[in-house]
Amino acid sequence: MKDSGIIRENKRFDFLDLYRGFIMMFIVYNHTIDFKSTLYWSMFYSSSIPGFFFISALVFKDCSFRQFLLRMFNRMIVPFFLFEGLFFVIHLATDPDMSMYKLRCQMFAWIYHGKIFNYPMWYVRSLFAMSVLHYALLRLESVIGKVGQIIVGLALAGLAYFVWATHTDYRHACEYSDLAIAYFVMAIPSTVLLFPLFHYVGRCRDLFLRSYDWRLLTAVMVVSVVICYLVSPVHFLWFHHTAFVDCTFLQFYASIISAVLTMYCLAQLVGKMPYFNYVGRNTMVVLGFHLIIVMVMKRCLGIDDAVMQFAVLVVLSPAMIWVCTRWMPVFTGRFDFLCLAEGKIAMRWSKKGEKKLKS
Repeated sequence: MKDSGIIRENKRFDFLDLYRGFIMMFIVYNHTIDFKSTLYWSMFYSSSIPGFFFISALVFKDCSFRQFLLRMFNRMIVPFFLFEGLFFVIHLATDPDMSMYKLRCQMFAWIYHGKIFNYPMWYVRSLFAMSVLHYALLRLESVIGKVGQIIVGLALAGLAYFVWATHTDYRHACEYSDLAIAYFVMAIPSTVLLFPLFHYVGRCRDLFLRSYDWRLLTAVMVVSVVICYLVSPVHFLWFHHTAFVDCTFLQFYASIISAVLTMYCLAQLVGKMPYFNYVGRNTMVVLGFHLIIVMVMKRCLGIDDAVMQFAVLVVLSPAMIWVCTRWMPVFTGRFDFLCLAEGKIAMRWSKKGEKKLKS
């Protein structure tokens, strides 16, 4: 297979963990405190979920098809159903209006009574879809060559634009919800919009993982902040609308790129910060438990104050990570239920699993 720019060795970059930590705390913040400032929504909020896709494409590791299946099962499928199951057990016990129809819509769909549904762990579902597309295209590109890559790239861009033009509900969410990209990418069709961009970003990993001069990083960050502010669909600080009457397809992509670059440059400039790095290395734990904790605080303890909820999550996040990594690794997304043993897929606790082959 030709070199496709994906990672072939286990090498940790501290600023990537810091970047993930920033994003994770913005997600927690957005689930507790409603703060609608144009600059905040345009830059930080819109970079949160796309930032995870950006990093996932950047550090995607080359592997065989069998290893890829194991990775998807152990890292995404198992944690998804663990957290979904835990969430809905508590949800059924505390929500008297929960029906089986609503439960099925939350777990297996994204439309409920004709409206987009904000189901828990939707990010994992969309990331799974993007990972499958990413892996399939890498394999395809190794066969079709450079010309084929250009054709595939144009076809993907056309597909993304088709989804944008035909799915008015998703476009409306971006146009009139202050660039609420986190909700815009919930559904699988919307994931297609981000896939071409982050797939080709992943091919340029050497460019993004190299060391830069701080002056260049600062300049890129300042420019990206200005661009992100200018392309925001809605302004609340100075005036109500930008020069764009509607959020266009190119404006949508420009908003994502500028927001992600802002946070990425900031992570490299500030260096290592212990709290955010620790959270960034264990995002699955915080991502899976933060909604459950907020639900318990609201319904069981009667804590409705958003600042209090955010403060509790900030304090509990390191504790949850510590408990899960040491006593409940199944919630970390790193527990190998299945592994390769003697060239075959085996369960971790089986006899074959005792002689795992080195990948």
